[in-house]
Amino acid sequence: MKKIMIFGKNSTIIEQISDKDLVEFKNNKIVVSSCKTPSSLLLNEFLAGLLYSHLHKIYDQIKKERKVEVFGDLDFEIVEKIGNKKRELQSSRGIKF
Repeated sequence: MKKIMIFGKNSTIIEQISDKDLVEFKNNKIVVSSCKTPSSLLLNEFLAGLLYSHLHKIYDQIKKERKVEVFGDLDFEIVEKIGNKKRELQSSRGIKF
């Protein structure tokens, strides 16, 4: 079992072989059931979706509160490395303070 921090909370990753590819997240446990797709790829796709969903909520809140002006669309990319850090979220454009 591996541990990972998601939005400030520790979560446990449980990998298992299954007859279908599926990722479930509840009670701070991520169960990655893999059949054909490698569990690491399933986990990365799940975490990217979770991150984008969270960013979308933050973006909507920023627009609603009108604390900053947003011109155009925001574009985020999850990359393997920037500098010495393994994983980092990169914002590329679109916010004016």
